[in-house]
Amino acid sequence: MTNCEEEQFSSEENLTMKELKNKLAQMNLPISGARSVLVARLNRACSAGQSNLKEQASSETKTKTKLKLSETKPKTKRDRDVGEYLERLRTKELRERLASMGLETKGRKAELREQLQAALEEDASSEEETDYESETEGDKEGENLDILDLEDLDTLEVFTGENNANINQWFKAFEETTSRDEKGDDEGYTAYMYRILGIASHMDMEEAAKMRYIVEGIRDKEVNKAILYEDKSMKELKENLIIYEEQKSRIAESSVRQVRAEDNRKYRQSGSVVKYRRCHNCGDREHVNADCPNKSRGPKCFKCREFGHISTNCANILKVKTRCDEWRNENKRGVKQIKVMNTNVVAKIDTGSDLNLVRMSTYLRLGAPQLEKRIIRFDSIGAVNVHTMGRFKTDIMIDGLKATLDFDVVPDNFLGHDVLLGIELTEQMEVRVKHKQVKFKQIKKEQRENQCANEDNRKTRNDIKNLISGYTVTKTKDTGVRMKIILEDDAPVNQNPRRLSAEQRKQETLKEKQQEIEILRKERDLERERITKAANQAEQWLISVVKKYEQYREKMQKTVTDAEVAFSKLLEEKNALALQLEEENRKCKDLLFRFEEESGNNGDIQKERSEQCVINTVNENKIKDHEKQLLEERERVGQLEHDNIKLFETEEELTRLHNEVSNATAQGTQQLEDLQSRNKTLGEKNQQQSAVHKESEKGLWTEIERATKDLKKKNKLIEDMKKQFEHSTNTFKEQLQKAGETIENLKRKIPGTAMRHVDALSRNTVEVLLVQEGRSGLIDRVQKA
Repeated sequence: MTNCEEEQFSSEENLTMKELKNKLAQMNLPISGARSVLVARLNRACSAGQSNLKEQASSETKTKTKLKLSETKPKTKRDRDVGEYLERLRTKELRERLASMGLETKGRKAELREQLQAALEEDASSEEETDYESETEGDKEGENLDILDLEDLDTLEVFTGENNANINQWFKAFEETTSRDEKGDDEGYTAYMYRILGIASHMDMEEAAKMRYIVEGIRDKEVNKAILYEDKSMKELKENLIIYEEQKSRIAESSVRQVRAEDNRKYRQSGSVVKYRRCHNCGDREHVNADCPNKSRGPKCFKCREFGHISTNCANILKVKTRCDEWRNENKRGVKQIKVMNTNVVAKIDTGSDLNLVRMSTYLRLGAPQLEKRIIRFDSIGAVNVHTMGRFKTDIMIDGLKATLDFDVVPDNFLGHDVLLGIELTEQMEVRVKHKQVKFKQIKKEQRENQCANEDNRKTRNDIKNLISGYTVTKTKDTGVRMKIILEDDAPVNQNPRRLSAEQRKQETLKEKQQEIEILRKERDLERERITKAANQAEQWLISVVKKYEQYREKMQKTVTDAEVAFSKLLEEKNALALQLEEENRKCKDLLFRFEEESGNNGDIQKERSEQCVINTVNENKIKDHEKQLLEERERVGQLEHDNIKLFETEEELTRLHNEVSNATAQGTQQLEDLQSRNKTLGEKNQQQSAVHKESEKGLWTEIERATKDLKKKNKLIEDMKKQFEHSTNTFKEQLQKAGETIENLKRKIPGTAMRHVDALSRNTVEVLLVQEGRSGLIDRVQKA
């Protein structure tokens, strides 16, 4: 039977994905999943079909009795719960459940509900059968709690990485689930292998890890499984499993199979067949379903382990313990028993951590002291973007020493110990690690005094800086020495002795701007010259390269023509040599034919030897001559073959020359394209530089125009001031003339001392006139300037 199963598994393993899906579709089974899942599903269906054919006769009677019981049996609470649950399901959900059970998904909602209810009732009735009546696959799974069933597989969530999920926690849950999976007693080795591969298809796992899980799930001594640990591929493992199964069957025939010492399951033995008892209502092995004390409480859920519902209708979600780090070292390195708020807790010493962390459960056990609203986000090994829940400050006692620390509260699944002490602890006490043990000592007084002194220095540093910056020099004593700067003709003066006027400053600024413009123009001309020079050089270089290319091309064409001519000559010589070779071959054949004739007549010649000795000698000489000719002809044939080989070598040389010519032409074209691209880049640079110079010229011209406008405005103001001044001088002159006339009249009328006063008044008027003339001259000079 096992050989037939192995042949069937091997034939199904060789099928393609399309053939596997077609077979599963014909059997009304789901076609989604990886290749290993499809193969395992098909194998289970085939094995179930074979067992159904064997047990069809016995199952007919059982189904009849079941139908009678179901007709007469009133509906229980469980049946009512199942009916209500099915009424709440939608059409899509009903089809998904039917597809997962391998049933048809066509029809209306009422038909789908009835079909699913019938399937569930059939499953429930199969659970109520006794252990000696149930030999189906479900009962085989019930015999061994260590085998991984579909309920455990459904509890495995697919890792998505959402909500800051930890991959280490998911791996731990996966390993805990797969570690319970072992091979069943009535399960074939190849079927067990395909079942494990189906479970492993939920994630991207290495082939070596899959092989390790398969081998570890076989319950046997490690010495007997040594042949399986040496496998390097899944194919080798399958072949060795077949050999291993044959060995086990031979051992079973020769000796009685031993029961494992650690297997504490109760059994009853009749002859050599061992049958295990199990209650299908609560899962206990102490009794069967008929004697179950918890039968009144309803069926037991295998997810939450509570009574009153089954696992498919379970509303509770098992809380999987997730821990990213679990301390499994027997030596307990870096772990100390400390006292926090009069409570003993286990602390992990980690001087590489900047924070002191406390688990949420430990925080509640300490009495939940008041937290500061201070949330810190940080990353660690195996966890990203973790944030604390708050901070509190408290005293701790460790090795009889007291310290005051700040603790941050984190979730339980992040920390493996009650408390994690970081580097802050080293500021208050000395930490020593020796022989994998951590010890703490009080810091000496000298160190504390030095620390206090340093702290005082830091505090007074700012005061000293303020004193230095605010210090002012006060005059306390006068020496009476005065310093005076004496100017000399030889020594230059660094500053102009007088202040320039506004016009002079404008003129100087105009000169400076003109100089800058001239400098910029010169720089622009130099840049243009450089660019034109570079462009000319590039053009000359391009022309020289083109000339060289043309020369090289002509040279190569000439070499090609010469080679073609030489090749044609060699072909002619080859043809002539071939004809000559044919003639020589024909001659050789003639000679060989003659030689054969002579050798045929040699017997006759030997008979007539005694009579014709002279003729024999002549014939011998002729034979020798013919042999010499034959050797000469053979040498000529060898020479012709050698010439033919040389001819082939010349043909190969000619093809090589053709390849070199083609490579040279390709390199020349590539160099020409590079030069053209460089010329384009130079042209673009010239355009950019010319645009920059144009912009600078525009800016300078705008500044010059602005300065000229300011000059025009100031000239207009000077002209207006001049006109006002001339008007005032004319009026003043008229007044002076009138005053002079009055003075002359007074001179005529008043004699003596009064004339003196008149003379003084006339002098003052003359001085005023002179001052007025000086001002007008000054204005004229300013205007000229």
